[in-house]
Amino acid sequence: MDPNDAAGRAWALRINLMRVAMSILHHGADAEDAVSTAMAKAIQGAGNLSDEAKFNAWLMRTLVRTCYDMLRLRKRETVTCDAAAFERPVFDNTEGSVWEMLRQVPAAYQKVLTLHYYEGFKAREIGHILSMPLGTVLVNLSRGRKALKRLIMESEGVTQDDQ
Repeated sequence: MDPNDAAGRAWALRINLMRVAMSILHHGADAEDAVSTAMAKAIQGAGNLSDEAKFNAWLMRTLVRTCYDMLRLRKRETVTCDAAAFERPVFDNTEGSVWEMLRQVPAAYQKVLTLHYYEGFKAREIGHILSMPLGTVLVNLSRGRKALKRLIMESEGVTQDDQ
């Protein structure tokens, strides 16, 4: 694949990449860094990609690995100031939305739900991106859907007895 083609395709996916990075890192500046790093790696490694049809999954996998690397480094850092005060929201008007409720679901479920519903990846592709067995992905999708459904029902004031 030509580096210019890879740059164009990566640029077209930047919002999707940002969404996935936010679901893993929960910090806007770190997510932006991870996306730009993954895009740079995609441009540099485009010549090594044998199947152009798998570019999106390959780029997502690169992003996920970059995010995990950043999380590992974050564990070693000591925060000396309130970084949240300097951070601007990445997504506007998310209060009360499904995206906001998704952020309340356990992290393992957030990742698979984001990749499946927001990015359109199939369970097998999600397994490859996150290095998980297919069964684990399917279980996490099922449990994540149940947790999200419960949160939505609670926000609407519906109880189990009302169903």
